Amino acid sequence: MQKICFVLLVIAGLCSCLPLGLQEDAKVPDGFVDKIAKLEKEPLGFVVRRVMKDNNVDKEEAMDSRLSFLRWASLKFITNESLVPSLETDMFWHAFLMFTHDYRDFCMRHFGEFIDHVPDDEEEDNEEEQEEEKQIEIQEDQEEEQEQEEVGKPGWILACKLMKQLYGVE
Repeated sequence: MQKICFVLLVIAGLCSCLPLGLQEDAKVPDGFVDKIAKLEKEPLGFVVRRVMKDNNVDKEEAMDSRLSFLRWASLKFITNESLVPSLETDMFWHAFLMFTHDYRDFCMRHFGEFIDHVPDDEEEDNEEEQEEEKQIEIQEDQEEEQEQEEVGKPGWILACKLMKQLYGVE
């Protein structure tokens, strides 16, 4: 029954068949759709489970994080610029990095190179400031504060622009 409903939605034009929710009118390089279709097929359930465990989130939120990560990773096909991920993306990326062999294989299979995770933190010289920073991260409004700090950085702006153009995501 679900397949029939999905087919009817596609026929009616109410559902996109493009991988990762790519916008129908997105202007993308040749071969991009095939590349992201391969990304979308990655069976990353083991990472989803790790996201759920490490971040105390439900499966739906972990799957949203997976989609966000794959969309962000797809931007590597368009630009070699260093792009700042959203917190949702970074949550999945951190969990994926724990599976070093799988992550390395994923990078090599899709991008031909290892994509390093390089934090964009400014080093703190003062131990007291470091402790205060840890306390702030524990607070419930951590995600909102960190996202606001990233706004305005070139890698963040470019990532947001491309995510909106390609996937309609802000």
